[in-house]
Amino acid sequence: MYKPDLSNKKDDNNWYGKTFLEITFPQFWQHSFDTKNNFYNYVLMEAKKHIELFNLGKEYLEEYNICDFWQRHCSVCQKSITTNINETCYCSIDGFDWICHDCIDKVKNQYSLSILKDVEDIPSKGFIVLNVSKAN
Repeated sequence: MYKPDLSNKKDDNNWYGKTFLEITFPQFWQHSFDTKNNFYNYVLMEAKKHIELFNLGKEYLEEYNICDFWQRHCSVCQKSITTNINETCYCSIDGFDWICHDCIDKVKNQYSLSILKDVEDIPSKGFIVLNVSKAN
């Protein structure tokens, strides 16, 4: 199992004092899908990039299918985080770092993280968009 070296996390990722959003999937995704909020549009944008890059059909953009294209990994243990897991996870305000439920207690106090609860959406600005590309 992957064991990260957290001893220099302050220098590498500047986590000290960072704010994380508490997000519970799949409820967060369902709310995003129903309201077509910022997170929904973020996932839709990534899905469109995947579909264009891999020359997939438009049926992948229908209804609930777009969430299948979105995935992140815990910044501590590399566990997969998807919209269909049944778990609470934590996302930095800028969307760069994600932490799974199992790892949050390991780093929350160590880096004086702030946790925003009862979050219904991601910020409308400043959320990092990942580059979608084919692997070589």
